[in-house]
Amino acid sequence: MELNFVDYHLLFLLFTLASSLFYLDFINHLQNKSEMVRLIKEKKNFEVELLKSQFTPHFLFNTLNSIYSKCHNTSPEAAIMIYDLSNFMRYLIYDCSTHRVLINREVTMIQDFIKLYKLNYNSQIDIDFIHKLYDENQRIAPMLLLNFVENAFKHSQIGVSKAAYVKIELATDHEFLYFKIKNNKMAIQNKLEKGVGNYNTINRLELDYKDRYTFEVTDLESTYEIYLNIRL
Repeated sequence: MELNFVDYHLLFLLFTLASSLFYLDFINHLQNKSEMVRLIKEKKNFEVELLKSQFTPHFLFNTLNSIYSKCHNTSPEAAIMIYDLSNFMRYLIYDCSTHRVLINREVTMIQDFIKLYKLNYNSQIDIDFIHKLYDENQRIAPMLLLNFVENAFKHSQIGVSKAAYVKIELATDHEFLYFKIKNNKMAIQNKLEKGVGNYNTINRLELDYKDRYTFEVTDLESTYEIYLNIRL
């Protein structure tokens, strides 16, 4: 049986289509293989980085614990500083990697931050922290309040100037968090630094609590006060 021109043409088209499909499948196979190699390489790199990230804090905390044990009897004050610093760093490294933390944990970190500051400078420096929590199991974005506290300490010159002070108030009810900080202002302030810490924190508020917070600032010649209200 002889094939006519149409039959030859049809066979040619079928052959071309089959060849194209084979070629595409082969290219796809190569791409998948290349992608697999890339993913395996990335996985190995990730595992190495993960081990490094786990090793460094683990080594650090073990070292701090060893120093704490050696100082416990000979220098109790140094031991307290090491203990508080260890807790503070553990919070920064581990707890702050989560989306939300217990408000009570943030309160503890503020207290530890104040204790470390007083040990570094003078236990008589004028820092007040009043807090009353409706429910200690309520949660908040980590470091949110602590950033405001650190910024107030930095710009009030607390620990350096005898007239410096920082007043912190925190309260929650079943739905809202209320937070206020008032501090004195340095006579001379670096204009490039002024408000940068709070500005970054406000950006974070926009990401985590958009349309669920109010933030007010009273910026006077000698005092600076912030008021924050968040729907939890």
